[in-house]
Amino acid sequence: MPRGFHYGGALGEGSYGCVVAATRTPDGAPVALKMFSNTSHIVQPSSSDPDWSTLRELRVLRLLPSCEFIVPPLEVVRCGPGDRTLCLVSEMMGESLESYIYYVYTQSYSPHSVATATSSSSGSGGDSGEPMSPNLLNTFNHCSIRWIAQLLCALQFLHDCGVGHRDVKCANILLPLGAGRALETAGSVHRLRVPKVKLCDFGLARPYVRQRDKTRESPRSRRRDTAPERLHRASDYGGYTQHVGTPVCLAPEVLCWSKYYSLAEADLWSLAADVIARLVSGPWPCGLFSEDYGGVGYIEGSKLDDIHDQDGWILRRIASVIGRPSDRELKAICRNLPYRRVLESQYFSDLPASSSDSADSGLRELYETCCPTGYSLLRSILRWDPADRATLPDAMANEFFYTMGDEEWPVCDWKAEELPYSKEFDYEAGDSWDSVALEAEMAWEVEAWRQRKASNCHSRPRGRTRKSC
Repeated sequence: MPRGFHYGGALGEGSYGCVVAATRTPDGAPVALKMFSNTSHIVQPSSSDPDWSTLRELRVLRLLPSCEFIVPPLEVVRCGPGDRTLCLVSEMMGESLESYIYYVYTQSYSPHSVATATSSSSGSGGDSGEPMSPNLLNTFNHCSIRWIAQLLCALQFLHDCGVGHRDVKCANILLPLGAGRALETAGSVHRLRVPKVKLCDFGLARPYVRQRDKTRESPRSRRRDTAPERLHRASDYGGYTQHVGTPVCLAPEVLCWSKYYSLAEADLWSLAADVIARLVSGPWPCGLFSEDYGGVGYIEGSKLDDIHDQDGWILRRIASVIGRPSDRELKAICRNLPYRRVLESQYFSDLPASSSDSADSGLRELYETCCPTGYSLLRSILRWDPADRATLPDAMANEFFYTMGDEEWPVCDWKAEELPYSKEFDYEAGDSWDSVALEAEMAWEVEAWRQRKASNCHSRPRGRTRKSC
């Protein structure tokens, strides 16, 4: 543990390392420590290339202005003298939105249980076998609308700053400490103070270059984002890393291994597929396109160890819910002609086209009966062609939010500035970056965080010349 903190127990772990609860010694404040074990050995054991993801995450969080819907980072420290392991200290939060949804689900006869979604038989969705109390259900539905609005504002903030999150899902959205218990015992929703949810885990986030899209025929002028020109030249695929995030939450263009795609549009798809879909129809324990949802099954003999085949089956599940893509839509998300032909012949051939009346019958059946406006919001975002999808302002203006008063809408009064895309984030572009350079950058980043804490602003460390491009 770093000096000045008392260990309070493990909270979670991942490929980066682990997250632990701790108490800050000087003031007794509860905090969360994200300990990056991958910085202790600098180079990943399975690769000769440096692991830059941690440095990118720390740098993005340091440069981002504060936002009430983003878990605020406090400081970065080392675990001990001479220890390379870095710890990101953040505000202590409560349970994840995923945990809260599952808890509410197990207390209820869910409007649509997993058993109903995966078979024609009916059954109760809750593990307890007891129906949900009206108060708990009303509280959940009341909060859900406002949480979706808060998360749309969080994405608007990130995209205004020119940052894509790339892993938006319920597991990366946190409630305040004690919020779950407070909601469980809440009385009338009219007197309920809805807790603010916050987006966390920026391990896959990266800045991007924004530009006006003049190449697409669209009824609206859209802002699009692209990988910087450096990355086009530096990598064999010429763009962003093609496959990052949680597969069942990824947008179709990402699943199709597109070289260039809009991080902003991909983030909004993920929010709809995993978060909005689980909130608007009552507590729903899994994402819309997860295996537990049901829909079409795998064909016997498929090689699921092939990552392209796995993505093909997720695309098939998407098609079973919103309809098979037309030729135009498929070309928009997949520029690779051989892969397009594989998708059409092996995954989509027996499904109704998206233009047919029965194309999205699964989505309509699931949502129209319990939340017509929720269906409208989902359907506006879950479109194959990114140019056909609702933008963030479109989503915010959806009739789904009409029950909210103007005073309830989150105030988006931040001063967002687009992060300058530079060599700081462009690690793939230079062959001179190695483990020695990474270690030096880590040391520089720790110093930058120290000065940030001291000055309470986003200043650059003094007294050091940056490595030139």
